[in-house]
Amino acid sequence: MYLLSDAAQGVVPVRVDRNGVGQPIDSTWIAKVNSLALSPDGRRLAVSIAGDRRTDLWVKDLSTGSLTRLTFEGSLNYRPAWMPDGRTLSFMSNREAGKTYMYSTKADGSGVPWREHPAATDTVQIDEVVWLEDGRYVIYRAGVVEGYRNILALRLSDSTRLPLVVNRFDAYGPAISPDGRWLAYISAESGQEEIYVRPFPAADEARWAVSTAGGTQPVWANDGRELFYIDGKGMLVAVEVTASDGFAVGRQLELFSLEPYSIAPFHQSYAVTPDDQSFILLREAGAGRSPDLVVVLNWFEEVKKRMGE
Repeated sequence: MYLLSDAAQGVVPVRVDRNGVGQPIDSTWIAKVNSLALSPDGRRLAVSIAGDRRTDLWVKDLSTGSLTRLTFEGSLNYRPAWMPDGRTLSFMSNREAGKTYMYSTKADGSGVPWREHPAATDTVQIDEVVWLEDGRYVIYRAGVVEGYRNILALRLSDSTRLPLVVNRFDAYGPAISPDGRWLAYISAESGQEEIYVRPFPAADEARWAVSTAGGTQPVWANDGRELFYIDGKGMLVAVEVTASDGFAVGRQLELFSLEPYSIAPFHQSYAVTPDDQSFILLREAGAGRSPDLVVVLNWFEEVKKRMGE
């Protein structure tokens, strides 16, 4: 497992099954991808790609292989998130005042990106967002304020801002359950990064610890019965959860090691396919490929010639 910034030669997006067997989405596609988001129908992959002095948002059609550029302003456009309609993307951009705020754009490249709601009501920087499927709220992580990252929500009907995880500990990586009732996130309140879950929107009513030996990158299964995360050993873990009448953590199963893949430090680095049976990850170009075997004939004779014998 390595940080995205270390992948100087680019990465290959890979579809990996629950046993850790990976297959490149497009073996000819190598790019400096630093964040990704899979569309709800699993047919399109939104990515931010670093180029010459800038990072832009693109969408890859997984059936046709076409790649469409979506951003042309600002030098940093990244961390895409699919909006509830499945046709629009929000993303972070530094196109105004040197700070990053949330913008939205059509996933097919039509129209012009526009600035989204939280930027109009907040004075702090916004660094990552996640949308509820019913479109009632957007959950976002504020930039570092007084040395700490915090998680808030905006109710879109009346622009009410709701503090969700606001304290003197880093909190980031928000992930909302498919039914919109449970918020998973990362907190360093125990002295190391761990995964926690709170009810939504009444986040102060309860808190459950999910991981106990380090945890980052929480992502919900689409059926809501599992929560995935990366443990302190760099393993992808699937946690069985009960989240009907209440929330309870069940069996935890280590799926596979993320050693060959790139993992961002403060944002989701993988996506779950709609059937919950595979994952989209980023693998360093050339990683996982067997080294070439070179056979040299008459090697001893050649050595004697070179030594003048």
